[in-house]
Amino acid sequence: MPNCNLIVDSCSDIPVEFIQKEGITLLKFPYFFGEQEFRDDLFQATSAKEFYDRMRAGEFPTTAQLPLVELIDTFTRVAKSGVPTVYLAFSSGLSKTFEVAQMAADQVRAKHPEMELYLVDSLTCAAGESLFLYEGIRQWEAGLSAKELADWAMEARWKVNMYFTVDSLDWLAHGGRMPSGVAFVGSKLNLKPIMCIGKDGAVSVSGATRGRKKSLAKLRDIYEEKHDPDSPYQQVFCQGGDCIEESDGVLAELRAAHPGLECYGGQTGPTIGTHGGPGVVLLAFWGPDRRTMK
Repeated sequence: MPNCNLIVDSCSDIPVEFIQKEGITLLKFPYFFGEQEFRDDLFQATSAKEFYDRMRAGEFPTTAQLPLVELIDTFTRVAKSGVPTVYLAFSSGLSKTFEVAQMAADQVRAKHPEMELYLVDSLTCAAGESLFLYEGIRQWEAGLSAKELADWAMEARWKVNMYFTVDSLDWLAHGGRMPSGVAFVGSKLNLKPIMCIGKDGAVSVSGATRGRKKSLAKLRDIYEEKHDPDSPYQQVFCQGGDCIEESDGVLAELRAAHPGLECYGGQTGPTIGTHGGPGVVLLAFWGPDRRTMK
């Protein structure tokens, strides 16, 4: 039975049924098509098909961090509830939101010094954050106190490994994640980058393949090379944009090779999908400590 409350955010892309539990609050990141604002609610109000169809049709969405006032309101409710709470947050290496959350917590704590709120920077996102939250929720349901859960999360986050690939480099270039000249040359050569989330929680390039099939095969190879068979947690999350057949195909092969493995799919949400594009495929698993990454 839980002994605290949880706050999670939509950059996790966690299947919504995993968080539809009393005591869990979802923070919904904003995104925009032109001037029109939407909220990333894990595809509850709009479908993944609607979102990615607009991208395929040539619209370029943009994203934004969570507003300070919204975080202050959320944390004020935490303070007034008197219930110890843990926020398992989107990577500080990809957004200023964690920094803003710290500012909001400081402001609320100045008025409510008794508030017991722990902020944990997951240093990951999307499928990696799904994996992190999945086990975090299990620990929460097992009855850990807020401090115990925060302590667990601060250590467990380092073992979350996430690698991903994209079908088109245009989205990375448009979002400023890759120089446009590099994207142009890479596209001409049919290069598909293999990227990962490093120890700083930011995106780095791990390698590249030529062609889509090889890039998906490389994700499977990385799992075989790097997963920790001795980890107490044996789950993988593999998510895709509107290429769910491909991400599910990766999962099917892993499931066949590892019958005891818990495999979870899903679609990449608007916040992450904006930058990875419709053809993004992400694979997350428990592996080596990221603090040892070069």
